[in-house]
Parts: sequence; structure tokens; C-alpha cells
Amino acid sequence: MSHLVQIDQNNFLSKEFLGYGAEWDSCNYPRSGVTDENFALIRKRIEWMRMPVARIMMICHWCYRGNDKYDFESEQMLALYRHLDVCEERGMTVLLADWGCEPAWLKCPDVKDISDPKYGDIIAVYMKHLLDVKGYTCIKYFIMCNEPNYEVGNMDRWRNGVLNVHAALKRHGITDRLLFTGSDQVDAPDWHRMAVDQLSGQLLAYDIHLYADDWVLTDNWCHGYFKQCWDYVREKDPNGGGKPCIVAEAGLELNDKTDPDKTYNTTIAYGLGMIDYAIQGAVSGAATIIAWMLDDNSHPGPGRTWGMWTDRNNGMKLKHWFRAWALMTRYVPAGCRILAGDKLLSTDIQTLVAKTPDGAWTICILNRSSEIKSVTVKVAGGPSIAMARYVYGTETDKQDADGFPVAVDSRHCNLDAGVAVTCDPRSAVILTSVL
Repeated sequence: MSHLVQIDQNNFLSKEFLGYGAEWDSCNYPRSGVTDENFALIRKRIEWMRMPVARIMMICHWCYRGNDKYDFESEQMLALYRHLDVCEERGMTVLLADWGCEPAWLKCPDVKDISDPKYGDIIAVYMKHLLDVKGYTCIKYFIMCNEPNYEVGNMDRWRNGVLNVHAALKRHGITDRLLFTGSDQVDAPDWHRMAVDQLSGQLLAYDIHLYADDWVLTDNWCHGYFKQCWDYVREKDPNGGGKPCIVAEAGLELNDKTDPDKTYNTTIAYGLGMIDYAIQGAVSGAATIIAWMLDDNSHPGPGRTWGMWTDRNNGMKLKHWFRAWALMTRYVPAGCRILAGDKLLSTDIQTLVAKTPDGAWTICILNRSSEIKSVTVKVAGGPSIAMARYVYGTETDKQDADGFPVAVDSRHCNLDAGVAVTCDPRSAVILTSVL
């Protein structure tokens, strides 16, 4: 018996999806010894992914030396520019996240804590440099303080920091070129609600983090949690209906007893879980879901190697979940609409249907059960088109010499009549007419 999913193409869950992206931090690239040749390979992978959005770290002490002196040619700033240059050239959207000035490893000269007005002044100066001197137009969003519920731990101090930074950006004429975004919380929905309740005049977008384990995905809790957060924005912020809601860090984790060596993200199962996460996030109405993270060069060390490939010292080898996430970034592109349906999420099957502005379609089916499943997707008034079929779920999934996914075949699909998809156990099928 086929599982029937009926799509209404006039009812969309996300009007202008920013696409799927990844965290891509420059902070450890110098110490990792990333060469120009290594960087060219990284760029080649980003280009195949057509990755449309990235969240990128910034830290004040990379450029501020104290006593109102700045060094915009420091090693860390040059590394940051190399990342931003790629984003600018490729027309990507960047969420620039200043990670704050608390705790000690983030400490900045002349700054007491995150509520110090000097912190806001420093951010405004370096943002002016990035936007006006360097000319970066890719930086569309600004996040103040990574995971403030952990890094700061005091709501009043963090809120005052937001107010100070916003005021400083406004004095420098920058606020009309950036979407100030928050709260960037993880595991603390009260921070999200506080941001909506107290800072709706400053925040033009909202973002949260979530690292999910198996039960969070299989119970569709992930989708419900996101929707609850977005609904709060729509209900409590007078202008919330027009503000993007973002999952700014997305990842999966098992507990220390189940995964003591933190190797889960090297498995096929991790990629399936990330596709599951990607679908639940998009169906919740998120404007984008940003995976933690692109590669292991950015944040090395035990338990921190969550990238899609290993670092330079370990050969920059692709992990399985690269193929899973790359299929989502490439074939559910920025600008598409995520469409509503009657049974997108169920116990065993997850469904995502997206339509691009130029009329291309992508259908993603995830089967997380131990049995073969048949799914029929019907789009009322949908076209009859050729669609390539990609499969993710085994080590032998079709891929080229670079490790990039290759279509299994191509088929003609009548979306109005219904597209039948057979999905093997614990696997995903992507049908797409995106070229």
C-alpha cells in the first residue's frame, strides 16, 4: 500500500526559503595550515553544493588592539576575508555572528563585559570596515553573541548588550543594511521568548540552535519545537509575520555512553538524520537551516570534529553526511517555496516538496523504517516533467571521482497524476528537475 501525500502548490510553508547552509568559520584555518590548494578544494566542494547561505564567526579581538587602535590586516582578519570573498563572489547570504566578549577566551581589550557600550562601538567600527571599506554585500544578517544563555548567562546583561550594539550600528548608519538577529539560544526557549517580548524593536530576524538526538527526530519533536518558536514570533511581535525565523546551528548528537568517541557524524545514519532534520525544519516554516558545520578545519579537537569532511591533517576526506547535506543545499535552492501537504510528516516517512521561482521542482522522501516504503506525491495542477533521481543510504550510493552524488537515473513524472517513489529501508530519495 502506497503512502499518499497530496500537495497544494498554492499553500506554502516558507515563501522565500534562503536554502540550506552550513557554519563555515575561519578561526582555526591559519593554525590548521590550510594551503591555497586545500582552500581550492574546499571552494570546489562549496561550488558543487551551490551552498547559498553560511553562518560565519567574528570575534572583536581579531581586529581591536585596545586604546581605540584597530588592525584590519591581522592573520585572523585575513583568514576571515578569504571566506567572505568566496561568499561575495558566489552571491551567498552570510550571517555574521560576533561570538561575544565573555568568557575569557573571547575577552576583548577595554571591554568589561557584553553590556559595556565599548563592545557596541567596536562592533560598529569593524562592521563599517567590512561593509564600506571591504565592500561586502553578502553580509545580510548580524548576530550578537553565540548562545548567550551559556556564554553570558544573564538576560539583563545580554539585553543591554543588544541595545548598545544596535544603537552603535544605528549611529554608524548600518542598521538599514543588516538584519539584526537573535537570540541565538540553545536549549533555552525562554531566551527566545524574552528576545521576542523585549527586543522586537531591535531584532529584525530570530534564530535558535538545536542539537537533536534520535528521539527528538523520530517523534517529530524537532518540527514541533521549531513551529512553537516561530508561532510565538507571529503572535507576540507586531511585525513578526515578516521576520525570518532561522535555525542557525543544526546538528545531531548521541549521549556520551552511546557515542563516547564522538564518531556518530562519520556514519551513514548521521546523514539520514540530517535529512530528517532538514525536512522537519523546512516544514516548520524556517527560513533556513544551517548545519554545524562545513569542515573540521574550523574547530579541531576531540568531540568538535562535526564537519562534512576531515581537516587538512587528516586528508580532508569526505564523510558520508556530506552527500546527504549537499543534495539538500543543491536541489532545494534559495528562493524556492516549501509547499504544504496533508501528510508531510509521519512515523516512518518524511516528505519535502519545493518549487523554484523558475518552475523547477524537488521532492525528497525519507524512509526511516526497516521496511521498503512506497510513497505517491500528488501536486494538484502540477506539471509533467523530467526528474533526476538521487539516493542516499549506503556507502555505495552512486558518486563521482570527487565523491559528489550522481543521479541513479532520470524519469518522466506527472506531478498532477502523482509520482510514485519506492524508498528502501533507512534511505532517502531525491527527485529533482533543478538543473
